[in-house]
Amino acid sequence: MTPPEEHDVLAVVSDAMAHFHKTRVGRGPVRIETRHAGQDAVVCVLHGSMTTLERTLRDQGLVDQVRDLRRTVNDEARDELAAVVAEATGRRVLTMLTAIDPHADIATKVFVLDPAGR
Repeated sequence: MTPPEEHDVLAVVSDAMAHFHKTRVGRGPVRIETRHAGQDAVVCVLHGSMTTLERTLRDQGLVDQVRDLRRTVNDEARDELAAVVAEATGRRVLTMLTAIDPHADIATKVFVLDPAGR
């Protein structure tokens, strides 16, 4: 089996993240940048993905609640999202790390890949 083309892998991951945010978070991101970070990580940067509720909480100074809400959603979907990345890359995902900056409306997902799968 030939390894998947990098562009195809990144497009599959981006599409999956957009679909997840649209269907599970309630709003798809305005823009997604997905890249390999070295040989063993895939990084997704999501711009403009906050919902009306999240923006309202942020505007009221409740940024920790926005982070808690996103952490809960991401934790619930961790295995599902990792499976998409594993299938796209052909490598096992060791972990998924997430963060959101409510002030900038930028979220990240970092998938750390098993180096043994290279």
